[in-house]
Amino acid sequence: SLFVQAQVYEIRAVNKLVGNIGVELRMISGTPPGTVNFVTDIVFGLRWLKVYNVDLQSTLTTAYRIIKSDNRQTKGIYHFQAFSAANTPFNFPANWTLNIWVEILSVRNTLSGTGVGTFEVAPKDFDGSTDPNFGVDLADFSPAAVSSAVNVPLPVKLTAFDALPKKNYIELNWTTEEEQNNKVFEIERSDKENVSFSKVASVNSKGTTGSKYKWLDKNVQSGVKYHYRLKQIDKDDRFQYSDTRSAQLDELDNMAIHLMPNPADKWLHILFGSSLNAGKVLIKITDVMGNLLLKKEYDLSSGNQTEVNVFSLSGGSYFLSVEDNKSILYSKVFLKR
Repeated sequence: SLFVQAQVYEIRAVNKLVGNIGVELRMISGTPPGTVNFVTDIVFGLRWLKVYNVDLQSTLTTAYRIIKSDNRQTKGIYHFQAFSAANTPFNFPANWTLNIWVEILSVRNTLSGTGVGTFEVAPKDFDGSTDPNFGVDLADFSPAAVSSAVNVPLPVKLTAFDALPKKNYIELNWTTEEEQNNKVFEIERSDKENVSFSKVASVNSKGTTGSKYKWLDKNVQSGVKYHYRLKQIDKDDRFQYSDTRSAQLDELDNMAIHLMPNPADKWLHILFGSSLNAGKVLIKITDVMGNLLLKKEYDLSSGNQTEVNVFSLSGGSYFLSVEDNKSILYSKVFLKR
């Protein structure tokens, strides 16, 4: 409990730039605590819209040993994260000056997101069923939340990343929806799944909305399956990895069709293998109950790839089939985010 009950505090979230969110506390009235004054608990929560598709990383910058309490939770339209002191007591700064904001925490948002976002201190009773409460709602320590961290840059969002086997090389393609603070993509490769990745190339960020990238790996051998991942590095040298994509040179000869990306967001690209003869085909998308949702005619003589807009589909599993006028030539499951 707080020894000097007459003290009144405010808490706020602030934009610390390069994707960091700071949490600051200040005393607006009362006698500043000395080294012997402390609270036995400090608990607060941050919340943000779940459509950002981001998390808060576990590495925190704090002089007061404040840590994440469990994992990110979801309630309504929000993701939220609780924080608490790693030890008891939580010691305040000695001789705290009135009306001076003191940073008690700095944390970076991570995973994939888009554009900029707002992060705010969760209000009282934001999740009253959780112990500890995710809002600032302790009887002995209940500072008023006064402002939020706005326009916080969110990390790069990859909308597509694929490895395509060609005749004598493997082509990597990726697309970003937004790039905030991005410096470079490093391409890492392994010939064993999830083992011993090494850097094989780097591609500078274009820093624009909807950027498309391509890189050709010509140092490959037939019959070897290669695994690729992107290491996206920010201007402050922090980084995150993409999912892994795999391909081998002779893969196209052993399949009729390749779908990318899978899972898909807006566009589902269809790459036809050499085992399909030129001619007109009908591409159909059905749900798990067999209901026809989309269809498209395509002439294979026009090329070995096309695309279908799946943006209107709800998230879930679907079947894509390729048919001629006699039968189903190929069917494959894909996921819609």
